[in-house]
Amino acid sequence: MYFSQVDYYETIKKGVKFEKNQALVEKTYTYNSGAVYKGTFLGGFRHGQGIMKWKDGTTYEGEWSYGYAEGQGHLIYLNGDYMKGEFRYNKLNGFGECYNTDLGYKYEGYWENDLQTGQGSEWWPDGSEYFGLYEFGKKDGFGKYSWPDDSYYLGEWKDNKISGLVSIK
Repeated sequence: MYFSQVDYYETIKKGVKFEKNQALVEKTYTYNSGAVYKGTFLGGFRHGQGIMKWKDGTTYEGEWSYGYAEGQGHLIYLNGDYMKGEFRYNKLNGFGECYNTDLGYKYEGYWENDLQTGQGSEWWPDGSEYFGLYEFGKKDGFGKYSWPDDSYYLGEWKDNKISGLVSIK
């Protein structure tokens, strides 16, 4: 629903050519879907700084490049959940963070196509923490999980589960 291709193509006119030094134009546009974009356009593309707000109250504020959320941005859902960091092609790619209000969960680290991938850290409201590697949104590789009672697991993870030799204190 967010960053839809329908919205993307709605403002692009067939056959429109860009001039080399075409200027950015500041404007507000309401899409047929009800989403509203306020920011700069380059031709028919959202480009530069802008804010997109969808009918359900979800908002993306940040950088755009030729119609895509590209660069630093902040996607905020109506319930308070958020994703922020480096966006490429409408998804978190690079360093960023997220927060889930229902679970009280926070993650900071690296992303690939909206999935935690590479080095990252997560925190839970009960005081549990994880610092380590992720693959496709799951703990995968070497990491340390600590519980509030000061016990911890240090070792390998696979598919979000403890894997290999167990080293628990």
